Formats: sequence, structure tokens, C-alpha cells
Amino acid sequence: MIRRLLRAGQRRTDRADVAVGRPGPVTVIHDYLTQRGGAERVAILFATEHGGRAMETSAVILDRTFPEVADLTVRSLLQGLPTALIRRRATLGPLAGLGFLIHAVHEGVVLCSSSGWSHWVRGRAPRLVYCHTPARWLYEPDDYFVGLRPGLRRLLSVALAPVRAVDRRRMAAATTVVANGPVTAQRIKRVYGIEARVVIPPAGIDATGPQEAVPGVQDDFYLVVGRPRGYKNLDLVTSVFAQRQSGQLIVVGGQQRASADDSIRELGRVSDAQLRWLYEHARAVICLAHEDLGLVPLEAFQFGTPAVALEAGGYLATCTPGVNAVFVESEDADALVRALDILTTTPFDAQVIRDSARQFTPAGFHRIIGTLLSELADDGSGGSQGMSTVPTAARSRESA
Repeated sequence: MIRRLLRAGQRRTDRADVAVGRPGPVTVIHDYLTQRGGAERVAILFATEHGGRAMETSAVILDRTFPEVADLTVRSLLQGLPTALIRRRATLGPLAGLGFLIHAVHEGVVLCSSSGWSHWVRGRAPRLVYCHTPARWLYEPDDYFVGLRPGLRRLLSVALAPVRAVDRRRMAAATTVVANGPVTAQRIKRVYGIEARVVIPPAGIDATGPQEAVPGVQDDFYLVVGRPRGYKNLDLVTSVFAQRQSGQLIVVGGQQRASADDSIRELGRVSDAQLRWLYEHARAVICLAHEDLGLVPLEAFQFGTPAVALEAGGYLATCTPGVNAVFVESEDADALVRALDILTTTPFDAQVIRDSARQFTPAGFHRIIGTLLSELADDGSGGSQGMSTVPTAARSRESA
């Protein structure tokens, strides 16, 4: 039944009024367009630069993702399923996996933007998988489901074992695997046994675009950008600012929520124009998440704004103490308070901070990705095989 619905959905106009069409020689595939995050920004860049402004994905919810998606030609694999199922994260994930397992691309080359599902796609076309992270809920359930009881997390880990087996098999079928940062590459090696090349993406937001002031924001404020997930450590940050009463904390992402304390404002989703204004005027961005890369510091650096970042994970690849950031030594309130105190006494140069972001340019990023795609297209089987600078995954040419 689900297979029939999926096939029917591929013939129907998307109920969100996103144009439906056939991608060009490079088929860009992303997990789902139902949220606003760094992976979605990169997927939009892929579609715009390499995919002929077209993309395939499991599901689209226009009011939950970036407005640029409405300007793309998007094919949604789950159009035949009820919207209520697509809007629930617990059901969307398994349905997305099933949709990609059924879906096959046999022509051209495939560029998968994956943090969980899109690399499950089948077909004879060679595939470049740009991995934002191996799925956290699949390989790090203790981190991802931090709010659940330990026993339930262990039960989930056991139940997900068959899914991990399928996931590893599908990643091994990729022609080339690219990681978005050094930490992601380490996780790919640990989870899949694959040596992935590192290609760090550019900041997802264009700093030269228009700005719109956000009402109710104080002159002296700090900024957190990110969806509410356990590994983001948002509760730790808000608790420190509630007690500190020195500088307002603005939280962007998730749902807008009223606060009894004006020192903390949770704005929910904002427009890119408002986000640019917030980046421009914030004293610093606070980044305490467990991120394999984390694009928020790079976005802030474009505006000359420093980061207060956890001394771990992907932040080590983009943040330099005294140049564009202050590191937080550990995940506790005292360490964050010490870092904030250091920030107030460190004379940052806004132009130096902007310069630190220029090594991660869209032009350089697309040039590398374009070269890898051209190599795949030249021989139809992964021209990067054998190149010492572009390690690749095992290959497979299944048609089902």
C-alpha cells in the first residue's frame, strides 16, 4: 500500500504548490525539507549550483523550511501520504527511509545531501554522498534522546539495530563520500569504516542581503541560533543568563515562547533579513551544541561577530581563540560564565573576524564539489577512484 501511495505521489502536483519536474544530469537529493537548518541551506546551494535548480526529497513543508525552496523545482517522494504523518518527526523518518529505498536513479550522477536518509536511494547512477553527520538518533541515541530514561534509550538502541545494518549497507554503496568537517569525517570512519574527504561548506546566509530590525531586542544582547534538541544544550545557556542578569539572550529556532524574564527572549523562526540584523548587532553568538561542524559561527563571523563556543567538535575547525572566538572548556555553567567574562575583556577586531570567514567561500566549495561530480560523470563509475586526495567508499551498481 505504501509503495502504491509513494508511486502515486510522484505523479501528483505537490500539495504545497512546489513545482514538480525532472532534475537534470545531476540529481540533487536531500533527506527532507521540513525544517530550517544548516543541512537544508547546503542542499539549496547544491540544487541552485549543480542541480539545475531542482531537487528530490522525501517531503516538503514550505512553512517550515527556507523560503528559497519555493523557487526550486522539487519532487517529493511522499506526496501520496497524509500531511499529518509527514509533519510528525517520529513517522517522517521511517517513511523517508522507505521512500528512498524504493526510489531509484539510473541516469546521470546523484548528489546526496544526507544526515540520515537520502543516501539510501538506489539505482545505477554513481552517487556522491555529502554527509552532514551520520544520523545521531541512530548512532548516538544517548545524546539525541537525552530527555528519555536510560532504560528506554537502551531499548531504542537495540530496536534500531536492523536500521543501522541497512544504513551501513546503503552508505557503502556510495561511489564517493564527502564529510562537511573533520569531526564528521572521524564519525564516518568510526560508523561506516569509510575514509571521507573533508569539504567544509560556506556560511548558509548571504551577509550582503537586506536587514530588518527585531522589535524588543535590547542594545546589549547575545544570540543563540538552533532548533531545540537535547544535544544543543539550550537549557544550560538559558539557565546561566537567567541567573547572570547581564545582557539579554535572544534564541532563534524552534517555537516562539513567552518568558517571564525579559533577559531571555525566544523568537522562534525569523526571516533571513531579521537573522542578518541579529548577527550584525549581537555581542556574540553562543554555541554550546555537540556539532559535527556547526555553521552558526561561520555565519556570525561574516558580520564581524565573535562566538562563545564549546571547545569540542566542529567548532575546533572554524573557531580560533582571541581571533574570532572564546572557547568554553566544558558543558557546565561555571565554564560558560568564565567564557563570557573573558569575552568582555577581549579586544576583538570585527574586520579580522570577517576575514576569518572568507576561507569558506561558496565559489571554492562549489568548485570542489563540481570537480568531484565531473569525475563521476566522465566515466559513469566514480572518476575519483584511485586518487589519493579523494578517498572513496566501496561501490555498488544495484538497480533495485
